[in-house]
Amino acid sequence: MEPLNVRVPEPLLDEIDKKEEARGFGSRSEFVRELLRDGIDAEPRLDHNQIQAEATEGEETLPLEEVRDRVEVDRMSLEARETFDSNDAVGRMIVGGNSLGEVSTLVESDLGTLLDEDDDADILVAGCGGGGVRIASEVYQRNDDTGQTAIIDTDITHLNANAADTRAVLAKDKFDGQGADGDVETVRKAVDNSRPVIRQMIGDADLVFVVAGLGGGTGTAVAPELAKMAQESGAVTVSLATLPFRTDDSKVIRARNGLERLDAVSDTLAVLDADRVSADPAVSMSEALCRINNNIAHLISSICLDIGQFYTTEKAESLLEKLSNGNRSVLLDSTIDTALGETYDELSDRLLQYTNVDIESRRADQALLTFTAGPEVDSPSGRIDSIISSISDSARELVWSSRVVIQPGTVEKTEIRVTGFLTGFDIELDDFFDRESVPCEETASSRTESEIDILPGTGSSSSDSTKTVAD
Repeated sequence: MEPLNVRVPEPLLDEIDKKEEARGFGSRSEFVRELLRDGIDAEPRLDHNQIQAEATEGEETLPLEEVRDRVEVDRMSLEARETFDSNDAVGRMIVGGNSLGEVSTLVESDLGTLLDEDDDADILVAGCGGGGVRIASEVYQRNDDTGQTAIIDTDITHLNANAADTRAVLAKDKFDGQGADGDVETVRKAVDNSRPVIRQMIGDADLVFVVAGLGGGTGTAVAPELAKMAQESGAVTVSLATLPFRTDDSKVIRARNGLERLDAVSDTLAVLDADRVSADPAVSMSEALCRINNNIAHLISSICLDIGQFYTTEKAESLLEKLSNGNRSVLLDSTIDTALGETYDELSDRLLQYTNVDIESRRADQALLTFTAGPEVDSPSGRIDSIISSISDSARELVWSSRVVIQPGTVEKTEIRVTGFLTGFDIELDDFFDRESVPCEETASSRTESEIDILPGTGSSSSDSTKTVAD
């Protein structure tokens, strides 16, 4: 600490001494330091009347510093309540600040147990930045009660438009809750300053899904740091990242840098490309984004619901063990309407692939899939077995779960939905960026089935003509 020489009139000095003693400060210097802090802050940091009122708890006299800490936490918690819209599920607030009392991170959370002790795994779905927040919020709104959801953003308005078990506004002191506007470095520093708070949000999860849209400031910076903390805590970390539309080169560069960091700290990584979906002229940009969000949310919810119900054709490992070495992966999603007589082989050319990775004529090490059948699917087990047999030809090992949905909404009454990962391809990070954005539907519809050799389970063709169209 540096000395500060200040001359004051004698009457004022007498008044300082009286106030210092009345308010319980240990010395004149301590009192003056507190006055200086209050003068610098826009609002008084501490309510000294409240300190005096709370200094005695029953017959026990509390240390002055402990009382001050309590008052300061109460003040910042009040700020957190005023920041977030009301959420009935929330029990309490936690706050991360710095030594000067500036609020850097506000967290609204119930901070309860993730899952019951009898469940197979504790699961956290963490949405980072705009795109990730929307997806994690959709998982939360499905009301599956399968784990905890957390959303982190620098934009308070966006956080309040979405819901989760835990909501955190990051770097409020830097961005005033208005969003990071591509400032990755400042957000990264804020994450580092708020590491204990974010670590508390992760808790003791066994499986953490990190979901983020790359290219902006918040998701690009937060997702790799959160994934790293999840791995350090011992959790299996599955990251799902979306790439930005190719209308802004600066966003693409940020996304590429963020993906490198995320890849290094993810056990399984799937990358989805917004341009891949929006290339279909029949699909609007907003519809494309909704489709991506819905499919990721469905995949995560299905895995969470069935975490202990996966079946394997070979090694008797748990799903967590499978996901712990999934590496770079391809996300798949398709719907088959059994009422129209569709089979998986006939539908594989329409299987949605939200990646530019060329996986033609390659075999996956693993196919990690969920099958969701509507309530009016005839003989769902037999139909799913037939699909599994078809997919097995394109994967060295198949891990799957299946369920029949009684309530419509997830799938239509006569539909079977197939969602999951193909893992183990020799994929380079550049592969996610280099290829043209050609939708699978357009590629397939431009030729008849007799002209192409469909690789079951991938939606890709092993013929040269397909590669010419896609490239």
